[in-house]
Amino acid sequence: MKVRRASDHGVSTTGFVIAVGRKWALLAETTDGGHPDGHTAVRLSDVAKVRWEETFQVRAEQLATTWPPEAPVPLDTLDLDSTRGVLRTLVGPAQLVGVETDRLRYASWIGVVYDVSRHWLWLWEVRPDGRWRDKPFGYRLGSLMTITVGSRYLRSLEAVAGDPPAAATEPHAS
Repeated sequence: MKVRRASDHGVSTTGFVIAVGRKWALLAETTDGGHPDGHTAVRLSDVAKVRWEETFQVRAEQLATTWPPEAPVPLDTLDLDSTRGVLRTLVGPAQLVGVETDRLRYASWIGVVYDVSRHWLWLWEVRPDGRWRDKPFGYRLGSLMTITVGSRYLRSLEAVAGDPPAAATEPHAS
């Protein structure tokens, strides 16, 4: 499927729909050539248009040894009905996650989930050069439009950044 998001002014996400909840859909993303590239949860209210992808890439993916695409977590544990649920069930501990908001277009914030409170995601970010920031930053849950895990970019950045600071993974109160 090719999913065009309203907040991206025509930019699309391409992949296979794995699951749909009340507020979010999970896609197994693909890159040029039909290669798997992680998973992205897309807020349903931000979907402007969905259409079948009719290129050779679909067939190439279906012929790959990774077919059919699977969710990164068991579907019976995945919560796509709320933003907090997506963050708590899709993203593993100390796993890099990329989020996009409705505020800045074409920008992604990447880090590990430090906390998810009633209205906020606290993300301990890693910079594009692989250095960790000194403290977590907060994003309103209602502003999140995509949540991405397991992409090649995230895995490469994770390899360069190394483990997050100890404070990023210490238990804390919400």
